[in-house]
Amino acid sequence: MNKYKIGVLKENGVTGILIHSQCYGFVARASLAHKDNHLYEVMGPVARKGFGTLLYQSLAKYANTVGGHIMSARDGDTRERAYGQWSKLHKTVGSRYLKALPDDLNENVIDSFGVDAAPLMLGYSLPASQSYIENLVDMNTSEDRDRLMSLWDNTSDYFSYSYDEDSTHWIDIDEPLDDKDKRVFYPLKAIIPVAALSVCRGLAEASLSDVEAGEISRTKGPLSCVVDVDGDMVMMNGHHRYVESLLLGKDHIEVIIEHNEYLDGFTADVDRPDKGNLFDGLESLRSADELLLIKNAYRRQVSQEAERSFSPNRYSENQPG
Repeated sequence: MNKYKIGVLKENGVTGILIHSQCYGFVARASLAHKDNHLYEVMGPVARKGFGTLLYQSLAKYANTVGGHIMSARDGDTRERAYGQWSKLHKTVGSRYLKALPDDLNENVIDSFGVDAAPLMLGYSLPASQSYIENLVDMNTSEDRDRLMSLWDNTSDYFSYSYDEDSTHWIDIDEPLDDKDKRVFYPLKAIIPVAALSVCRGLAEASLSDVEAGEISRTKGPLSCVVDVDGDMVMMNGHHRYVESLLLGKDHIEVIIEHNEYLDGFTADVDRPDKGNLFDGLESLRSADELLLIKNAYRRQVSQEAERSFSPNRYSENQPG
């Protein structure tokens, strides 16, 4: 999963956020105006088609790193696409990351949206993982400062263009991203390195114990996984098949990526592995001698079952063809 870099530019009480590809292609940008009570008003948000959620989640995570919350424009001028992003945050962000806004800050919003104002009447933050923090780049001190500042300056009118056009389709036409950075839509079947998956250690260990006891998987097909809010590929279903693939020495595996939270938003009903206790290879579960015995026994069992499946003795000689 390709993760995007997040440039941070602080100037005169305003923090610019610039999301770009590894090759410095523009993805999204916005500014955060610092208000009282650690609140940050989102100004001038603009993103390529399909990257709006990434932008708003990134803004909420950045606010978390400075102990604050983001809020919509207080003048009540929030366009339909932006309102959709605030609504998504409203539906998925846990209560511990919400902040009730003072009544005086909500007056214009209520006047503009009436009964639909609820998503715009709160401040939002999201937990900033280590993975997110590692992708933050201080544009003032970066060794790539000139390229980042040029990208920031050259995209300064993008919000006004998109506001007038009520669309951002023109960005992909005028400045297409490299193929490897383009937006991918899900679900998606793919073959990925087994090392690219974040797997629950406990479930991997339980699966290995089952194989050790001769209880191997009878399920066929690709594994199920999601790209989580940090951009990491996490295993959801298929732990036995995953462990058995490792026992066979495979270094790639077929998966179906069901959802991409990094780009499409947090999914509340996904049971995620504890990232503080991830599987770190078969060698972390058994000694080399034990693994050799398990591998040999597993391969013999697979071979024997394959022979039984295709044995001609399963059919009598007089059985109709």
